[in-house]
Amino acid sequence: MLTHLFKPLTTKEQQAIGNALSTIRTWQMYSIEEYGQLNELTPWLHNDYIELIKKEKLPLIYNKNKTLNASYQQSQKSIDEGLITLPKASSYYLSTYSLRSKPKEISIERIIQTYGLDNIIGGIEILDNDAPLHRNYIYRLYNVSSYLTLINAKLAIKQANITKQQVPDFLKSLSEKGINPYTQKPFVWDEQQQTLSTDWLDTPPRPPEYGKQASVYIAFP
Repeated sequence: MLTHLFKPLTTKEQQAIGNALSTIRTWQMYSIEEYGQLNELTPWLHNDYIELIKKEKLPLIYNKNKTLNASYQQSQKSIDEGLITLPKASSYYLSTYSLRSKPKEISIERIIQTYGLDNIIGGIEILDNDAPLHRNYIYRLYNVSSYLTLINAKLAIKQANITKQQVPDFLKSLSEKGINPYTQKPFVWDEQQQTLSTDWLDTPPRPPEYGKQASVYIAFP
């Protein structure tokens, strides 16, 4: 019963964030199509952007079709990342985690270079929504998957009927079932505390009670 309850995420479950982002994109496309007018957008733009545009004497121009196309393409990258499943998800995590806290700077030069002089407002709108938050959502789903692997390792230890001193060697015998499936790092056994743990994969801040690691307690006779 427990092994069924804590079974690994299915392919569909691993792709939940990607499918959710696809739904969000549908809403974004509708919003741009329905409300994508210059007079609708400028009140929502940060004053710093407007002042910078005026200082550079650039035109306040919005091209709805170009914004739709660019926003669609940008969203597709996020969706594709959210649809990656194990084992490829491990390579994705290892290659993107170092970029998690690097904010993308919005500059007029970048806007013009990427979106053109004829769509400055659209470029600001897209880049302003381009924070890499989707990766944290993906990483949080990875936390769920990692935690399930951690629980299954605990169940395997309990079913093996071993002593707490034998846990390190037993974890090695579990092979990929004794490691974090994304970081590829072995689960950490604390014999004194009798806890099996692994690092959280998303970026803080998170609730203090979560701690720095996901852990499970294992009782021994």
